[in-house]
Amino acid sequence: MIKPDFWDDQKLPTVSLQARLLYIGLWNLADDCGCVRVAPRWLYTHLFPYDDDFGPEQVADWVAELVSITRLLPYVHEGEDFAYMPKFLIHQKIQHPSKQHNVFPARTDMDLWQSTGALNGDDPMWARLDDATARGGGATYGAKPMRPRMVGSSRKGVDT
Repeated sequence: MIKPDFWDDQKLPTVSLQARLLYIGLWNLADDCGCVRVAPRWLYTHLFPYDDDFGPEQVADWVAELVSITRLLPYVHEGEDFAYMPKFLIHQKIQHPSKQHNVFPARTDMDLWQSTGALNGDDPMWARLDDATARGGGATYGAKPMRPRMVGSSRKGVDT
């Protein structure tokens, strides 16, 4: 469900309508922590499989638009592109937590985002990162990133 305050976000009108639609679609692909794979071809095939009038190149542009307004904070793990959505945990209520998680951003990425003002010190991801580290999992919940679960659905994973 899209909350009414989504439309009050003063940064979103500064990006294209397509970038806003992509942002909504990313909520469905993100894991419970708001981390999502953002490889343009992967996003294109999962969110826009029937659209022939654009391709992964345009999806990459829309991702860049969302990065420019700090709705996505990009990071790379083992050569794969991911992003953290800082407002995700504030606005999403996870009713059925998943055991699958994408890799968390590295502590150095989070420190950088905080130093530039893109991430608040009270962001819920800090607690999740500290919890994962305390459990001995480092910042990844595992050695390899796992495919995201569709939020709000019964699907356990997304095939690529």
